[in-house]
Amino acid sequence: MLNKNIFIGIIALASTVAFGCKKIYQIEEVHTYETVEEKPGGGNAGGNDNEIRVMSYDINYTNRAFKGTNTGVLDIEAVADVINSNKADVVCMRQVDKFTTRGQMDIDQAAVLANLTGMKYFYAPARTVSGGETGNAVLSRYPILESENMKLFTEGNDEARCAAIVVLDLGNGKKVRVVSTQLEFSKEASRLKEIEELKIKIKTDDMPSILAGNMTANVGTTSFNKLTEAFVLYTTETPLATFSYPNPTTVSDYIFYSSAAHFKVANFYIAGYTPNRHVPLIVDFELK
Repeated sequence: MLNKNIFIGIIALASTVAFGCKKIYQIEEVHTYETVEEKPGGGNAGGNDNEIRVMSYDINYTNRAFKGTNTGVLDIEAVADVINSNKADVVCMRQVDKFTTRGQMDIDQAAVLANLTGMKYFYAPARTVSGGETGNAVLSRYPILESENMKLFTEGNDEARCAAIVVLDLGNGKKVRVVSTQLEFSKEASRLKEIEELKIKIKTDDMPSILAGNMTANVGTTSFNKLTEAFVLYTTETPLATFSYPNPTTVSDYIFYSSAAHFKVANFYIAGYTPNRHVPLIVDFELK
C-alpha cells in the first residue's frame, strides 16, 4: 500500500535519544516521494511476497558532486530521494560516515537515512576518519533479526575493512542474510583473503544470502574469478558500469547471491539519477 510522505523544511528527523546524533537534524528543502509500508513478507518489487529489491550504493559520505557547478556539497536528502524513488527493499551502502568532519560532525548518516526512508538499519564502522567513523550499512524494510560487524583481513597499510551482516525476516518463515562490504582497493593479495573470509562466513549454512558492495575486482582478475566461483553474479553478461555519473564506464558495484537454488534474478538496472559519482546498482530477486 503506497503512502505519500512529504518531508518539509525545518522538520526534526533525528534526535540524540532516538538516533544518537549530537543535535537535532533538520531538512532544509521539501522532498516528496512515495514509500511502502514495512511488513514482513512483502516488499517493493512489484508487490510480490516472493520478490525483494536490493540496491547496492556507495553514498560517498553524501558528498554531492553534481549540484550545479558546485562540488563537495553534502546532500543526505538527495541520497534518500534516490533510495525512495527506486523503491528499494534493502539497501547495501558503503562510505557511510558517523560524526565526521567531512560528513558533518552532528550527523549519524545511517540513522538519518533510516529515518528519511522509513527503514530499519544496521551500521558497521570499519575505521576512524575525519574525527569520526566510516563503514558499511544496511537499510531494510524487513525486520532485522540478527546483525554483525565482521572485521575483514587487514595487513600493513591496508585500510581497515569490514562487512555489515544482517539476517532479515521476510515473513512466512523466510529469512535472508544480506552482506554489505567494500574490499581492499590496492592489494590483490589482501582482497583474495577477504573474499575467502566472506566465502567461509556465507557458505557455512544453507541460508539464502546476498552479497553486495564495491569489490574493486575488475572482470577477468583473480579476485573476480574467485568471487564468481564462490557466489553467483546477478548477470551472465558484462556487469553494469556504476562509476562515475553521469556517464559511468567503470564496474564498481556488484551484487552476488548464494545459489540458484535460493534466488532467481527477475530484473537488474542502474538508477537513472544520482547526486554523487556512484550510481546505485539495483537487482530484483525472486525467492525460491
